[in-house]
Amino acid sequence: MVDSFTLNGFAEQIPVYRVAQRHRTHVLADAWILLSDIRRFHQFTEVEATSRIERVLDTLDLLVSVATREFAGTVRSSRGDEHCLTFPDASRAMSAAERHLSINFCLHRGTLYAFRSFLYGAGVVVAHEVLGTSIRRLGGNDGNTFVTSAMQESLYGSPWRGRLELLFSDLPVARFPELKVFRVKSEQ
Repeated sequence: MVDSFTLNGFAEQIPVYRVAQRHRTHVLADAWILLSDIRRFHQFTEVEATSRIERVLDTLDLLVSVATREFAGTVRSSRGDEHCLTFPDASRAMSAAERHLSINFCLHRGTLYAFRSFLYGAGVVVAHEVLGTSIRRLGGNDGNTFVTSAMQESLYGSPWRGRLELLFSDLPVARFPELKVFRVKSEQ
């Protein structure tokens, strides 16, 4: 116990305890990672009213919440319009991405490290680099789902694999010179 205080509504003093916390890094090996991004969101925030930006972010949070609940995903980090999610398998990650076609996604399989609210490791770096570079190379298109070769290998035998088209085999992603990037074709 650290101390005790008198609080409104309580007849006696309330004890306050200090909790010794030990934060350890949680390793998420071979995680199925989904990274989202709304194209030109930064520009949008510079010209729109705060109330409109808040509505867009609230809608995005709702979409993320529904997708994680429906497909057993976990929100690992959020920053502005960017969310990093993980899923228990490749098929669920793909299903979650397909649900929201107006947002750009990158799906990658790799290792993440979570420490308190920090997320780091090659998995998230690769997903971020692939998403950003692919969007820049394609121009201003929204609604693309990019899949790395590491994720593509996880889709062997699934209907998703047949919907992937090779987009780039020359992305300059550090430590992954053999990385290929695919785009999910629409079902039409």
